[in-house]
Amino acid sequence: MFNTHGGVRGFCDAALFCAALLLSFSGGCSSAHAAALMSDLEQEVLAQINQIRAQHGLSVLEPDPRLQRAAAHHSTDMAVSRCFQHDDCDGGRWSERIQAHYPRAQRIAENIAAGQDSAGAVVEGWMRSDVHRANILRPEWRGTGISLVSLPGSPYGHYWTQTFGTLPVTEPVPASTPERMSRSSAR
Repeated sequence: MFNTHGGVRGFCDAALFCAALLLSFSGGCSSAHAAALMSDLEQEVLAQINQIRAQHGLSVLEPDPRLQRAAAHHSTDMAVSRCFQHDDCDGGRWSERIQAHYPRAQRIAENIAAGQDSAGAVVEGWMRSDVHRANILRPEWRGTGISLVSLPGSPYGHYWTQTFGTLPVTEPVPASTPERMSRSSAR
C-alpha cells in the first residue's frame, strides 16, 4: 500500500506514480495554499526548521508550490523506484528536476532522507549532517518544499525530500488558480 500522508491509498504503485508525476506538472497555487496541502508531518518539519533558522537569526522559509512539486516528484520517485539518491532514479540530474518546477531560480538545493518516521527524526538527522545543516541554515533561502512518501515493504519505508530555492526579487509566488494541487502531488 502506498501512503502519501494525507493523500491517496490503495492504488497500484505504478498508476499512482504516473498520476503523481502528471499532477506535479499541473498549475501552481499560492504559498498559503501549498502550506494547507502539506501533511501534518511535513508541516511539523517546516515548523522545526523555521524554529532552528529563527534561533540563528535567519528568515523563515515559506512553502512554495513549485518547490513542493519538485520535492513530491522526488520522494515519489525514490519510493516507487526503490532507490535513495539525489539524482532521479532514472539518472536525471537533481538540479534539472528542481529547475523544471522552479525555473529562473538563482540558487537551489535539496536535502533527502529515508527511513525516519517522524519530523523530529528527519530534522535531527539533517542537522547532524554538515551538508544538510548548511542547506537548512543558508541565509538566502526564501522558499521550500517538503515531501514525505511512505511505501511499506520498500527498502526504507519512508522517503523525505526538502527542496530550497531563491528567485530573483521580482519573481512572485504564483497566485491560486482554480486548479487544485492534489494531496498525491504534495507528497
